[in-house]
Amino acid sequence: MGKIESKEFKLWSGEKVLVRTCSVQDAADVLKLGREVAVEGKFSSMAPGEFKLTEQKEKEWIGRYLKNPSWLLLAAEVNGSVKAVIHVETVSTRRRLRHCANLHIRVQKKWRDQGIGTILVKRLLEWADATPGLEKICLSVFATNSRAIHVYKKLGFRVEGRRKQQYKIKPGKYVDEILMARFV
Repeated sequence: MGKIESKEFKLWSGEKVLVRTCSVQDAADVLKLGREVAVEGKFSSMAPGEFKLTEQKEKEWIGRYLKNPSWLLLAAEVNGSVKAVIHVETVSTRRRLRHCANLHIRVQKKWRDQGIGTILVKRLLEWADATPGLEKICLSVFATNSRAIHVYKKLGFRVEGRRKQQYKIKPGKYVDEILMARFV
């Protein structure tokens, strides 16, 4: 896995957050965060009830990141527990696609709107700028997630497309998916 130097930041609330490379010891916290975001269901492609990972599976998932130098998994830790994660992995090993990577982020509801997401994306972009062969960071976001779209645009991401009614929230209710990217 790609690695970064651990660094402490101050949130808008004044609290301190430590951004660091994730480790297998974080599996329980990362699993809890994933469950919370999935259960909330507001901005997740996973419907409530579909999240069925175990701590062992989470350790294996983190382990795959640890083995791949062109992947990065970061944790945002407040008071000793993980409140957000961001990860990026290359799209493919094929020569024509390996310059692109997909970004994913999860922030615990209580910690949104405090700057954690912005800090994580900036740290990831610093790493991406220094990673040979990586040229483009791609992401997708619910069209209803205006806060996230605002942050991504502020950090240099541009809208590349829109998938109409990509997510079916419930019968008769759909959400479009916005595709964004930033060249590094």
